[in-house]
Amino acid sequence: MIFKNATCFTISNMEAVTREKLAELNDFPVTEPHKTQLSSLGWCHPFEQSDSFIMPIPFAGEPRYTVICMVEVYRNIDNASIKREVKKRCDALFDQSGVQLTRKERLVVKEEVVVDALPGALCKERRTLAYIDHEKALLVINQDSIKKCDEFTSQLRERLGSLPVIPLQTKYRPEVIMNEWLKENTEPSYIDFKGEAIFKSPLDLAQTAKVKHVDIDSQVISEILDMGMVPQQLYLTWVISEHIKADFHLKDNLALKSINLDYEVEELEDFSGQDQEADKRSEYEATALLFMDSVSDIFSKLVVVFGGFDD
Repeated sequence: MIFKNATCFTISNMEAVTREKLAELNDFPVTEPHKTQLSSLGWCHPFEQSDSFIMPIPFAGEPRYTVICMVEVYRNIDNASIKREVKKRCDALFDQSGVQLTRKERLVVKEEVVVDALPGALCKERRTLAYIDHEKALLVINQDSIKKCDEFTSQLRERLGSLPVIPLQTKYRPEVIMNEWLKENTEPSYIDFKGEAIFKSPLDLAQTAKVKHVDIDSQVISEILDMGMVPQQLYLTWVISEHIKADFHLKDNLALKSINLDYEVEELEDFSGQDQEADKRSEYEATALLFMDSVSDIFSKLVVVFGGFDD
């Protein structure tokens, strides 16, 4: 599986994300952070070392999708150790002056401790994949966190000069439609509720309720809905075709979480007989194509289910 999560953005101007424009990411390879830096951001090839950081995925002879990959290299700082050292230094300053440090002063001490720890900290790597669907004008990021998606789009916008995207928005609020599914059992025939959900209170977002292993028409769900709570996340099986289905958690921001694509092996071509490296790449491209076709199809149908695009 190339993605575990998926958040979708619509692209209003495809001229900003042509493959020629995306190739400009080659000018911003990832590098090790300086010894005084906590992290650094850059781009790399999604699959392997290559002269290009973009990966077109062929579809019926034409590359409909392009996969890109942002990399964050960060120094692995042990927070518990930092906390202990901050306390140690603050206590020492209190012993010297007899005056408790203010919050601002404690933050300064913490910054000093982090800077001192950086040169000896080992670096780790965090990758974020995304793909552009050039036919449907979609950007899909392997994240379910809006904050992380904003970081990705900000970096991509900075490198490309512009990025006219907005989060996928539908005419009807997802939690309203999902609420109807649970109340009236009116979900589309290709969707099955898998007995797991998270609910929220519209009046107090901190108030939530979780259920597992329950039927869609269970008394537990009825009681939660009667309290005025609405679905924040539903665990679903989505039948994409006769041979392909996907399990995922559908969130109220239309993000897909913990995607598991189930398909028959026959859906992938047999690449045996090629050299090992070509075989790996061909298999990756075939799996990626199947996955992106499926996810783009899900997002397209979600738009229909939730009343079309929001004007």
